[in-house]
Amino acid sequence: MIVGPVAGGCEPEKHTDPAHAAVLELEEEAHLIGGKWYSLLEEGGREGGREGGAAGAPADKYSTCPFHFYLVVDPEREEEGNVRGRDEEELLVVHRGVSEKEVRRLIREGRMTIPAACGSLLALDKLRELNLLKPEEGGREGGREGGREGRKRRRRPGWPR
Repeated sequence: MIVGPVAGGCEPEKHTDPAHAAVLELEEEAHLIGGKWYSLLEEGGREGGREGGAAGAPADKYSTCPFHFYLVVDPEREEEGNVRGRDEEELLVVHRGVSEKEVRRLIREGRMTIPAACGSLLALDKLRELNLLKPEEGGREGGREGGREGRKRRRRPGWPR
């Protein structure tokens, strides 16, 4: 089974822009609304960047459909009667409260697509930047393995310097 954060495409007939698509996908797939939204890509980071948001990240050198990554903090659960219906072909199981350690394990095991892994890692970085990521025992803290701060790394023969 492939796992990952809420995701979807931006369809011109349904969405005004990628951020609008993200808002609707979150409501449809996770039944969450509102909250504080953050674009996880820097504006103007790629040629063709537009005012008000990043141009997106290409899937590969041949792709014309860019990926956009967002994080929402403190959304509210939508009331059951107001929930936007899921697309018929979607079979989704929502997991809430997934830890950083679990996200990283899922990525290492290859259980996320590359875009989902990229978006998840960008979201973890943003949560850390906002001081919203709680350190976990044995997890990563401040970009280093927990418990290794202040230790020197031993070089092993044959490893690049």
